[in-house]
Amino acid sequence: MIFFDEDSDARVFRTEAGTITARELDVPLNTIGGTRLGVLIVGVNAMKTNYPSKVMQSHLDGFDCSLGMGQPFMRGSHNPWLYRRSANFQVLFNQGIDSNAYLLDGARKRGVSPWIGVRMNDIHNGHDPQDPLHSDFWREHPELLCNDVSHPCENTFDYSHEIIRERFLALIEELSLRYNADGIFLDWMRWPSHVPYGKGPERAPLITDFMRKAKEIVRKAEARRGHGITLHARVPLTPENALRLGLDAVAWCREKIVDSLFIGEFGCGIESDAPVERWHEAIGNRFPVIVSLEHGYQTDPSGNIP
Repeated sequence: MIFFDEDSDARVFRTEAGTITARELDVPLNTIGGTRLGVLIVGVNAMKTNYPSKVMQSHLDGFDCSLGMGQPFMRGSHNPWLYRRSANFQVLFNQGIDSNAYLLDGARKRGVSPWIGVRMNDIHNGHDPQDPLHSDFWREHPELLCNDVSHPCENTFDYSHEIIRERFLALIEELSLRYNADGIFLDWMRWPSHVPYGKGPERAPLITDFMRKAKEIVRKAEARRGHGITLHARVPLTPENALRLGLDAVAWCREKIVDSLFIGEFGCGIESDAPVERWHEAIGNRFPVIVSLEHGYQTDPSGNIP
């Protein structure tokens, strides 16, 4: 089976800012019917969400398409990608279209299982506090960040803090109430740093407890929806590297907190010999372990498709 992890905003870059319609959302949907694609994972967030959230700041908060590039939301940036993202999401919502729900429903109608994809610690340009991709919460709470200079990813949220864990649990619950999906996919590789450097094994029980609570949210969603909903996670290639990041994914599998595990690299790399057997040995059985092949493709800001 093939799983396709759709980015949280690639869907809005094909057209000029403020011109998108539902027809553009049909373009990717019309390519998946009758293929070997079994699951479409619909992304809902980076550091901000792509829908009006009550839990986290969104790409729509404080944005006004009519004000152009010079508005306060842009924080002095003249990056056309940033403006196009928010403008097209705003135009869709003004038309009464939630692109996440549209893609989830469209996948199901085409015989493809729809999942929700959640990035657990997304950070772009963490060195620049003025980047519009950052949330105000991130700017206002440097004490909640993994900001050790030796850390592999800069200024991500530190899951050692209860407020961070509760914040993302609230997001997962909100998503389970808002969208009808068959699965929830927690991407711990965007980005792979969740506790202070060197503290992974020590802090891992905190994240394992987080995963148990996420599973309970999923169980309650199953009861509301009247159909099965599965929980999945993406982690590094090896059990050892996962644990270094505070992710005791072996324990998640043994406890059956997750229904399957995706392993892979961070960034646009393809691992030709993923060590699936090491996971099976560590878990103690042939638990579903799926190899993640990450490759970047994006349309040009001008709207031209290479």
